[in-house]
Amino acid sequence: MTLHLSGDVARRLGHTAEAMLSPLRWPTLDAWWREVESRMQGLVPGSNAMLTAFDGERPRHLSNGIDDAWIRQLSAFTTVNADGHMTIQCRATDAWLRHRRATRQAVWGEATNFRDLATMGFGLSDALWYHDGLVPAGLKGYVCMTTEVEAREAVLCWSIERGDRWSMQQTEGMALLQVLHPAMQAGHHAFASLAARQAAVVSTLDGVPDALLVIGPDGRERHRNRALVQQLAGEPERERVLETMRAAARALTDAQGAASPTMLLLPTSRAAAGERRVVTAHARYAVRATYGSEALWGIAGVVLVSLEREAVVASPVDAPLVAAQDLGAGALPLAALAALGFTTRETEVAQLLARRLSNAELAAALGVSVHTARHHTERVMQKLGVQKRRDVVSALLMRR
Repeated sequence: MTLHLSGDVARRLGHTAEAMLSPLRWPTLDAWWREVESRMQGLVPGSNAMLTAFDGERPRHLSNGIDDAWIRQLSAFTTVNADGHMTIQCRATDAWLRHRRATRQAVWGEATNFRDLATMGFGLSDALWYHDGLVPAGLKGYVCMTTEVEAREAVLCWSIERGDRWSMQQTEGMALLQVLHPAMQAGHHAFASLAARQAAVVSTLDGVPDALLVIGPDGRERHRNRALVQQLAGEPERERVLETMRAAARALTDAQGAASPTMLLLPTSRAAAGERRVVTAHARYAVRATYGSEALWGIAGVVLVSLEREAVVASPVDAPLVAAQDLGAGALPLAALAALGFTTRETEVAQLLARRLSNAELAAALGVSVHTARHHTERVMQKLGVQKRRDVVSALLMRR
């Protein structure tokens, strides 16, 4: 069939193909599909589209225009067989899928499907996938195309019946998909290759001794390597530690932007915008964030955050903190501090100051703002009669 397209429609068709060819611009399959679907709806306003692709061992149905309840209904119908192909829990539709693969149909439409079903001895009422899945989801009057990468299928289903600015027939819709099919095939291949590459890098990170958190360009956590999981296994405040790591990633992105990531695999020890300290009741950690290599990850803006355990800190509640490097083996002079009118919180602050922590580190340890930590520090210094932070330890030693 020959397509006669106006200049405006041809331009929108080009924009749709461009989106299909550019999956690596987007951090996730969902984000890529949102862009493709938006372009397709611009091509035929009022249309509805769904991408079925594999995520792990199950197919996922992605659509901006279909309610989650109907997506779950469609998911209940679909599984994947040992060959990596989608199967439908509907005898008629599954028979048609086998027929499509045998005849190597890459593009098809609703009308041609009904004819094929009739040839195989099935009536329209036998197609439960159509009546109980596609029609309620808003995909009546559809045309579809399939792409395949390493025996893994992806199916794009596009309902054109609702187009209100361009009255499109099934044959026209199929012709458009024939034009778009090479772009979709290339995009599917690129995204599948990216996923395989990133899986290989993640596997490598699981084998290194550094405790690492991987943050995607979209700011979402992608992976915690084995060393990080093991290091935080005994940390009661691990969620606060993880949030500090995420904050370091955000700070790096805010300071440098994702446009010029460094070509590094593992974080370096150099000070950077993404460097933090966090102190818990049991340990003191150094957090450093750096960009992962675009050459390794396939996309720019992936952030790797390392966690290094620097020191073990006794709980200020359960036991007096001992700053061995400053106070020797003895505990803080709690009786003397009480005589000076120290509150429980001020005693905790004195214990932490004995380790020469900054106000920011004090705030992290106590779960308060830096302003509040500064206020507590000033009160401790006032009661000890010193004017400089470095004199706090000397004043404590004098009262032992």
